[in-house]
Order: sequence, then structure tokens, then C-alpha cells
Amino acid sequence: MKGDRFGYPTNPKTHPCWPLTNRSGEPLEGLIVSAYDQDLKTPENLLGKDAVTDAEGNYNISFTDTDLKVGDVESGGSDMFIRVYDGDELL
Repeated sequence: MKGDRFGYPTNPKTHPCWPLTNRSGEPLEGLIVSAYDQDLKTPENLLGKDAVTDAEGNYNISFTDTDLKVGDVESGGSDMFIRVYDGDELL
């Protein structure tokens, strides 16, 4: 599969993110990553499915433009954020 200039897949439904590392820059494997969209007029909503970091700390979360809408409303584009868990513990 071809990728962008950083080597990430160019599938428009896949939204790769920077690797997760510890403070020493070592990759963090096996963490659960959830992505959310938060708008001023709507509650936060989960985007796609949770992802798990690989041996390099990489993860991909796939979602569509429809996932950004709550009740068919999207105000001002996506305001995405992630939550990272080690098992059930929010980091």
C-alpha cells in the first residue's frame, strides 16, 4: 500500500496519528486509543473504533465525515481529541 510523504496510508477514511511515546521517546505498545469530536453545540462523540498501539506506538483510527456529525450537525469542522487507556486506566 502506498502512503503519504510520512509513509502513512492515504485511505481517506483512515486518520493516522503520531506515535505514542513515553517521556524518553520510547514507543508505547498495547495502549488503547479512542478519538472523539467535540463541538460547542453538540456533546462529544466517539469517532470510529478504538485502536491499539503497535510495537512502534503507532495507531490508526478510521472514521468518515458522517461520524463527525451529531444529529446531522457539524459546527465549524472537526475538533478532535484522543483519550489513551492502559487497560481500564485513563492515562
